[in-house]
Amino acid sequence: MIVLYFPFIFILININFLRKVLSHQNNYHNLEKNFENIVQYLKNETNYKECQYKNFSPTAIYPKLKVSNRYSKCNKIDKNIFFDFSNNTFKYKQNHPNISCKYRCMYPNGDTKVKYSKWRSIKNAHPNCDIFEVICKHPITNEAVFYDVFLQFYKLSIKSEKNVDFLKSSYSIDKVKHKYNVHLIVIDSISHFNALRGFSETLKYLKYNYKGVNFKYLNKIGYGSKPNGFGFLLNKRTVNLYDFETDNYIPSDYDKTSYPCYEYLDSQPFIGKYYRQLNYTILMNDDSYESVFTMNNCKGFKENIFHHTSRPFLNKLKKLHFDPKYERGRVIKGKCLNNPTYQLDYLKSFMEAYKDRRQFTLTWLAKFSHDDITGHYQFDNLIKNFFEKNKNLFDNGFLIFMGDHGFKMGTYRGTNLGDYEDRNPFLLIAPPKALRNEDGEVYQNLLFNSNKHISQFDIYATMFDIATESSRNDFSKMTNFDFNSIIKNDQIKGLSLLRKIAKSRSCLEMEVTSQFCLCYNYPHTLNNPKLKKLEEKSSNKNGNFFNINSLINLIKMKFVNHLNNLIKMTKSRNLCAKIKESKNGLFDIKYFLSKNKTIIFFVRQEVKPRGLYEAYFNEKGDLLNSTMIRVDQYNNILLNSINNKKTCEIREYSIKSNYSEFFHPFKSPKCKKTFSNNFLQFKKGILKYSKENFLKNCKYRCSTQVSDTKFQIDEWNDINNAKPKCDVFEVNCYDKNSKKIIFQDLLLQLKGKNSFKKEKATFIIDSYPLNELNNKYSVHIIVLDSISQYNIERGFVKTLNYLKKAYNAINFKYLNKVATNSQPNAHSFLMNRRVMPLINMVNGKVIPSDYEKIGKSYCNEYLDDEPYIVKYYRQLDYKILIGEDGEDSVFSWQKCKGFNTSYAHHTTRPYMYHLRSKRKNIYISNFHKKCFKLHIIHLNYLSTFLKTYKDSKTFSLTWLSSISHSQITGHYQYDKYFKKYFQKNKEYFDNSFLFIMADHGYKMGNYRFTDIGDYEDKNPFLIISIPADLRDQNNEIIENMKYNSDKHISHYDIYATLLDIATEGGRSNFKNLKQFDLNTIIKNDKIKGLSLLRKIEISRNCFEMEISGEHCLCREKFNIFNKTVLEKIYNINTTDAKKIYKILKSRIKINFVNSLNMMIFKGNLNNICVPFNIKEGGIFLIKYKILDNGKIFFWVRQEVLPKGVFETYFYDNGEIVTTHHLRIDPYKKYTQPCVGPGVYEKYCYCKSLVEKKNTIRYIN
Repeated sequence: MIVLYFPFIFILININFLRKVLSHQNNYHNLEKNFENIVQYLKNETNYKECQYKNFSPTAIYPKLKVSNRYSKCNKIDKNIFFDFSNNTFKYKQNHPNISCKYRCMYPNGDTKVKYSKWRSIKNAHPNCDIFEVICKHPITNEAVFYDVFLQFYKLSIKSEKNVDFLKSSYSIDKVKHKYNVHLIVIDSISHFNALRGFSETLKYLKYNYKGVNFKYLNKIGYGSKPNGFGFLLNKRTVNLYDFETDNYIPSDYDKTSYPCYEYLDSQPFIGKYYRQLNYTILMNDDSYESVFTMNNCKGFKENIFHHTSRPFLNKLKKLHFDPKYERGRVIKGKCLNNPTYQLDYLKSFMEAYKDRRQFTLTWLAKFSHDDITGHYQFDNLIKNFFEKNKNLFDNGFLIFMGDHGFKMGTYRGTNLGDYEDRNPFLLIAPPKALRNEDGEVYQNLLFNSNKHISQFDIYATMFDIATESSRNDFSKMTNFDFNSIIKNDQIKGLSLLRKIAKSRSCLEMEVTSQFCLCYNYPHTLNNPKLKKLEEKSSNKNGNFFNINSLINLIKMKFVNHLNNLIKMTKSRNLCAKIKESKNGLFDIKYFLSKNKTIIFFVRQEVKPRGLYEAYFNEKGDLLNSTMIRVDQYNNILLNSINNKKTCEIREYSIKSNYSEFFHPFKSPKCKKTFSNNFLQFKKGILKYSKENFLKNCKYRCSTQVSDTKFQIDEWNDINNAKPKCDVFEVNCYDKNSKKIIFQDLLLQLKGKNSFKKEKATFIIDSYPLNELNNKYSVHIIVLDSISQYNIERGFVKTLNYLKKAYNAINFKYLNKVATNSQPNAHSFLMNRRVMPLINMVNGKVIPSDYEKIGKSYCNEYLDDEPYIVKYYRQLDYKILIGEDGEDSVFSWQKCKGFNTSYAHHTTRPYMYHLRSKRKNIYISNFHKKCFKLHIIHLNYLSTFLKTYKDSKTFSLTWLSSISHSQITGHYQYDKYFKKYFQKNKEYFDNSFLFIMADHGYKMGNYRFTDIGDYEDKNPFLIISIPADLRDQNNEIIENMKYNSDKHISHYDIYATLLDIATEGGRSNFKNLKQFDLNTIIKNDKIKGLSLLRKIEISRNCFEMEISGEHCLCREKFNIFNKTVLEKIYNINTTDAKKIYKILKSRIKINFVNSLNMMIFKGNLNNICVPFNIKEGGIFLIKYKILDNGKIFFWVRQEVLPKGVFETYFYDNGEIVTTHHLRIDPYKKYTQPCVGPGVYEKYCYCKSLVEKKNTIRYIN
């Protein structure tokens, strides 16, 4: 019975499955029938129209283009302190005599490989190469302390070529007189119209001084740089040719042979190779990590075609881009690679060095224009000046200045004009000076052809013409000539632009596929009324074989299937997410009738996880030309943001904890006042002598802030009925006889000001309507240092309840810190800047900090040029208060420079400066005798500010570190105080946006070692209350903030919110709060965050929010690493796994300690700090995760001697990811005896402590 039962069920299941298959086949048949019916109707109702040229204006810009200048301000940074290099000679600097430096040359070995010379000492050396690398090492540790790669120009001795193999033997090459150079300069992704907009000065200069001719109708021949480059450099078509007019299909030139990507190009008809055979000196000069020949992992040339090339330089930089070794990734930051000066200088040097030889140069610039539609605008003057200064060098040559295609991605590409511009790259040709006569044949022919429809094959033909027949006839008798009569083994596709092109050619004749043709087939929309009526009639009949939606669904399905099939054909198929239909995404379908009476569909479709594509389908629903064009901006999409597999989670913890301090919260010792003052009184802003003071000999002096580290201290003045016109002043009383000081004190008030200097808002675009801003609300930020979301809930129960009820305050539960401590977090929410490197936990890559990218230091340079939100509010006429209870300001902490200007109208900085001064211990002594508390002093100061300027708009930042930084429960005792404070000052805060927040959670000590402690460190609290007249529960702003309170957010979002309040939020009176791109109104910056006043409906991962992986709340799952893991991952036996694990563990321990000691060396602390050593038996935890590339990524926590517990990350080869270690044990008492606050403080254990310890042992 049982035996019979199982087959019975199996048969039923299969029958049901077959039923589903048959049902699907019937449905599919219906869809196909429906497709046929609609196509037939469209054929009958549509008239054929020939393709047409669209007539656009270059000024018809939609949407409005925001001009970029993000690259123009980059300054080359040289942090080399070891040697000088100039005039091809090395010279050691005097300040590091013991450092040993070596260099080695890098010579091109084909397109992708490099030959290296031997390492040689740099002492008085002269590198005989264009590209070389230098490494300097410490004499004791042998660790690399400096690395860089250099590009110079070194003139070669050029040998003559004897073999010309591309011309037929009957052609008399000896009669060809080559006297003109050819210089080809390609600017990537710039259309004819966009060159007119962005290169206006350059084109104008070339037109009038070089007699440059601008060609209006150049047609690209392929999608991107590679197929177009192959067209004008190799006379080859890499794309299939399909003609909509005739329904003709012609395979690509490589269809019957191997695709050029997988074979070397040496046998191809490269125009540069031909010029070399004609004894031209050849330069290849570009700015991208991949050349046009090697992009997409192609082989390029095996042999060296070029005499000079920058390829080894760029190949090395590509390897260094994310290389953690010796911090080499930082080599790139100061080179300003997005700025074309490197390539232009290299080109100029080449032209000067070989001015007595014939030259062929190819310069291809992509960095500044490929991903930014206005990226070239900022370099208009630079390039114009380059042509102006080097005119004498260009005068003896043809200049071909061009684009490969127009801008082909993003929103603009989706417009009609954007689509046209993508197909129409710019082209300007300037003849040599000797041929610039306006009546000359060459110039007249160029002018005639400038209004002709031409292709990039014509540029190849033009260069071929210059190399052969034109030079043979000294550029006279420029009638049409068939170059196929003289070339071997090739068919020239184009026509020379130096000769009149009398005949108009179709795209098919020019071998331009219809998808890219400038002559458009105007499509009709599918959703027209006639079709709708026919569909309604059909729906009443059985079968319903006329349904537009069914046709659309069939096309959508086929569209997605084709995309996935194309992905399967790529080498990256295992790394790419599967494409799916986006149900609510963009979908556009149109059609037109071909000359052969066939229907062609044009489809633009958005897909998941991300992508916008275009394709053409025939009337059977088949993809035309096997081509799908991507038109959204996708270059910056990394694998982690398109992978629909969630790799991390935000864990929920119980707020209750067994940690002992939570049961016995910290309480400050009771204080008894012992301060005595019989000398003076200070009330209501007036200083007076006390009645008991018979000496009447006291003076005061004011202190004001000049910068973050400098203060102006005034002369001493008599106190009698004095009214100090400052917030901070000192008082001294003297003995009349001995003149000795008998009393000193430091006082703080808030002295109101009546006049304020009007400032200009420099941070906002010029066209922004500042007069429409409605800045009627104040903004106040109170930072309580080191308190997490959970810990504010534990310690401020009364305060939180009061704020929620009385202020309708919103608590944001998932704020994510962006960095380790206060300073870098302050940079994020006050300046929109990332100080730390960004680690991507999905692929292990590291992106340098914002400051490193532009070659700046966040610490050793002033910050006044940075986008400081306080500066912006001051420019909008807010009264500014800054109160910080730390020894230094948050930006000048760790001996940093901070700001060179004071942006506050009122500040406690002079007070804290005097209070913490070691020269005046009396002030801190008096402070304690008065039983003062820093947080009360600062909050009272804020209260006075609120009251003094109650009728003005104000902005305040109050940063309180004293209550909780050193004790995890330090704030518990002040719950009642803060509740009362907000009660007392409610009338002032009711007209304000109030931010109460932390920079990070508690980050040191035993609690930090726990899972929840680690989480809390990353999750500072944030509470926002809005002005009283916006607190209606039905108000949009309340609804949005409540929605966002459960979202994963970052400190960058706080910056965006503050900017929103100051600009668009206020301008709209906080109504209609849809998401708004603040980048459209801000100058010279890219806002990282999203305003919390507007609904954040997208989910963002940490990498997208620019939060480095080690600080992310959504934590990647790291598993315990041991030998068993090695067995499973690498399929090895237990014995081998045990050995490998031991070696790997040992290497990581050693590398960890070495990296710590390297930081001691970099901080110049060798003489005062003890080097670290491995602590045998100490804490050592190692966990791992698998990266997307299949490699292992380690997290390590290690304890070291003499004291310290650090955390960091390693690659699977034992190399450290970044030297920004996290120290999680309290360390101040081990560092403060010898090192003050600073970047390297956490790496120190003072030698004086070791010496003291040894002395005590000896005495005992």
